[in-house]
Amino acid sequence: MLPCYETIWYTIAALSAVGLVLYFISFQAYKSDSGKTYSALTLEDDPNYPCSLVTMPSVWVLQLLPMLMIQRSVSQEAVRRAIVYSGAVCVIFVICNMTLYKVGHDIADAIAMTIHVLLLVFYFWAKFVFHARATFDFFFVAAVVTSLANITSSIMGLAHVDATTTLPIVHCIVTGLDALIVVAVLLSLRADTRYWLAIDDNGSGTTASSSAMRRYVNLLSERGMITNFSTRTSVYDVHHMIEEHRHNVVDFSALALDCIIAQGATSIVMRGTLRRSTPVPIALKIYTDVQVTNEEVQRFSRETALNVQLSHPNVVRFYGLCVVPPSISLIFEFCEYGALDVTLRENPEIWTMAAKLKTWLDACRAVAYLHSFSPPLLHRDIKTDNFLVGQDFLIKLADFGEANLLRPRTDGTMTIAGTVDYMAPEMIKGGKTARYGTAVDVYSLMITLWQIMVPSRSPWESKSHLEVYRCVAHGERPPILPTIPKACAEILEAGWAANPSDRVAVEDIIPSVHRLWLLAMHQKPLKRTKH
Repeated sequence: MLPCYETIWYTIAALSAVGLVLYFISFQAYKSDSGKTYSALTLEDDPNYPCSLVTMPSVWVLQLLPMLMIQRSVSQEAVRRAIVYSGAVCVIFVICNMTLYKVGHDIADAIAMTIHVLLLVFYFWAKFVFHARATFDFFFVAAVVTSLANITSSIMGLAHVDATTTLPIVHCIVTGLDALIVVAVLLSLRADTRYWLAIDDNGSGTTASSSAMRRYVNLLSERGMITNFSTRTSVYDVHHMIEEHRHNVVDFSALALDCIIAQGATSIVMRGTLRRSTPVPIALKIYTDVQVTNEEVQRFSRETALNVQLSHPNVVRFYGLCVVPPSISLIFEFCEYGALDVTLRENPEIWTMAAKLKTWLDACRAVAYLHSFSPPLLHRDIKTDNFLVGQDFLIKLADFGEANLLRPRTDGTMTIAGTVDYMAPEMIKGGKTARYGTAVDVYSLMITLWQIMVPSRSPWESKSHLEVYRCVAHGERPPILPTIPKACAEILEAGWAANPSDRVAVEDIIPSVHRLWLLAMHQKPLKRTKH
């Protein structure tokens, strides 16, 4: 059992004890006006019966699991919310019962029946609309039967059935079902624990829409690419993260997954659809780190937090966070033409000068947007691979796994991140003690813009990583070829200067790039670089 579920059991034990005490207190004889004596089991037919509180603990327990299943995580905060919400439902039920019994039998029975019908609707909503995990199934059946029994009791009251014979039988059935509810909670929480720990062998915790995903994740797990979460470390951290971002959590039942479109060292990307009134094409980025450490969970949480903040036409849209144990994933908009570097190489005929300059403009706008935050947001891994081509060939920046706000560590240094071919000289020279700012993104952007202009070549052809380090540190840059317009070459040289303080800011580049694009759109030839 997950540690956070201990609170559920303590709550059930406390409510059961209170219910037992109330039951024995109310189990005494009462005399009616006619002189007849009634026990507590049949006296509910008496308008003077004051002990509706006896039902309060069982009603509370009955609502605990449904309220837990509609939470997006199984953190302590989610468990506490489930307890409070179910308690609120219970209090409303008891107040209605105790108040309306004084008005009359028929009104009281009608209101009680209405409440149980509403609870029945809630159970069906949680199961078939909210798509609660399949671990809810056993409890769902028990709760539905209990509600139907209570509705039957209310209908019999409205029909004025002989209370001395039939109603006691119904009450005994309801009491027996209340005992069954505790067993249902136990089985459901046990199954839910296996689901979150990814040891759900028969798939009882998965919805149909996520079964294909689970099969693929299990295959990766068998190959050692994914490991299960441990009960007290990563599961706790993962659910704390889910709790932190619960407003952005999307259930896998809302997704229809098609196929894998990309696979890397730490993640895979699947194409799919987000089910809404208008279906939305999405890309699901699933992290497949072998060791799901606390640090990895924190990194994932940071990437989620950054994506939530971002909203720009040239930044890939973020739809939410998903969990299918043992994997965690992010949902982004699907860019139909894929990665920019692939499109540049495979479709050279469509890349006119105007198209390349429009790509320059989109890329610059994306980076300028990140740098407009206070403090500035550094991407730290800008390259053609991390730009995607969307509808109408709109370029969008993606992959914020290495992104960070421009805040140095306590010792004044920053961590090193990025791809060697696009890495700024101050990051190379500084090593682990590097101190840098937005200029590192500007440098990486310039190498990216060069690559857009010359898609058939690599910036550092035939050079090893060590040779690239040496070249960049000694001031060497990718060659300015004759095919690169002079105005574009000037922008590149201003942006990849050796001294970070000499590099032009991205927002200052945009007007020049925009003007060049307009000239190209109007078929005015741009001056070529002379050699």
